[in-house]
Amino acid sequence: MKRTVQLQHDLPDGSSHVDWMLEWADCQAGQLVSIRLETPLNTLEKGGYLLATRLKDHRAAYLEYEGPVSNDRGHVRRLEQGQILEWVCTGDEWWITLKWSGGPTHRVRVSGDGAAPEIGKACRVYASDQSGSDSDR
Repeated sequence: MKRTVQLQHDLPDGSSHVDWMLEWADCQAGQLVSIRLETPLNTLEKGGYLLATRLKDHRAAYLEYEGPVSNDRGHVRRLEQGQILEWVCTGDEWWITLKWSGGPTHRVRVSGDGAAPEIGKACRVYASDQSGSDSDR
């Protein structure tokens, strides 16, 4: 099963954000799809969304890593880790069903501006269903 993690990234200027990273078969070996969020996914309520930015892919080591980021780019700590139960691409959207360790199954929809989320571009992460049922597709 593919894994996912949310890391709090504290920057040297005192600001912070969440880096959400996911293993995906279409990524280059050893790389993770990475999405910058302003707040953790567990702050989403059904029907709501978070503004996000698709980042360049990150090294798979971040699935386990906590500590300083190279080149004095701050510090990361794990907020949550889990498994990806399903990842469906529908052309311009990703439907992802997640199971967080010690938490509920969570389905989200990631959508770019009329296209699949592209590196360096804004996207939105929508809360679909906490239970992971197919009723919201």
